[in-house]
Amino acid sequence: MSPKKLNSRQLQSIQTKKEIYNSALRLMKTKDLEEIKIGEICKEAGVSGGR
Repeated sequence: MSPKKLNSRQLQSIQTKKEIYNSALRLMKTKDLEEIKIGEICKEAGVSGGR
């Protein structure tokens, strides 16, 4: 059984998650985890905050 190919939306979702993760890591280099807000991570990643 061959692996299922991902569609463009699924690939975009994976890329967005990577951006969010990497943005959080970059922020943690300069701030303590308790000081980081979700909005900061979203802004750094260039994604909507979901509001």
